[in-house]
Amino acid sequence: MLVASIVPAAETAAVRQAREQVEFVRKLAEAGAASRKQVEQAAAGLQQAQDDALIAETLDARVAVEDLTEEQSTEATSAATRRLQRLQKRLAEQAVLVGQGVAPRTSLVPFEEEIESARRIVDAMEVRARSLAEIASMIRAPIVIEWLRIVSM
Repeated sequence: MLVASIVPAAETAAVRQAREQVEFVRKLAEAGAASRKQVEQAAAGLQQAQDDALIAETLDARVAVEDLTEEQSTEATSAATRRLQRLQKRLAEQAVLVGQGVAPRTSLVPFEEEIESARRIVDAMEVRARSLAEIASMIRAPIVIEWLRIVSM
């Protein structure tokens, strides 16, 4: 069941590596050997790794939608949305470089492809969230009906 596994998913090898990178860059920054921007980039990398782990765990084919809680579904959908937003920001930054003539137009293609993939993941997460809401509604309906029957007696 996913209830126990969604939190530990945040500690994948990629997450541990990103966390170590943040600590390393922070120490460098404290020593004056790294910039605040580098610390921010390392922290963004950690957030990306955590979101990727959560998304992967939630979309894992072995996890049935019935095993998700509404809270987990919401968290995973939020993670997918944050990932999409980060990719859109990176595309915008790259577009500035293209506009300045520093990078070729073709350098945008990988960003655009990643964004399209991220959009599909957000769509998949939203479908799972709707399915979960429908299942929860079906489970609650008989309980509510029974409660109304008892209350009206």
